[in-house]
Amino acid sequence: MKVGVKYRLGLLMLCATLGCGGESLVPRYSLEGKASYNGKPIPRGMVVFSPDSSKGNNGPGAIAIIKDGQYSTEAGKGIVGGFHEVRISGYDGVPAGDLADGKPLFNGYVTTIDFPKKSGTHDFDVPLNSNSRTPSNGLAPP
Repeated sequence: MKVGVKYRLGLLMLCATLGCGGESLVPRYSLEGKASYNGKPIPRGMVVFSPDSSKGNNGPGAIAIIKDGQYSTEAGKGIVGGFHEVRISGYDGVPAGDLADGKPLFNGYVTTIDFPKKSGTHDFDVPLNSNSRTPSNGLAPP
């Protein structure tokens, strides 16, 4: 099975965020939800959660794979809560040559979200014009 280049880069980013240590002593919370692009489910993709140190949050990052418009963090490897920079990539899900997950739907999407320190759900809808960064309330700029 081929793994997409963007997945490998995302995993490399995540490893750099997580570090090489063992189990984290920081509480981690499960997160799941829907991921859509312009109101339609993202067939394949990835969500990378990085604590936003510029807002006083630190700890390990987390990753979730998007499949058929749904994502979920792995048990015990969820988010730490607080402000996170969230990076979303999405693909059409139709393998084409070296593109195991298909062609990109958008040029990556970055937003900042303040997550509660508890397990829960959060849905993402990447807007049609996803080349811009959204503010911490998750709403697209005017």
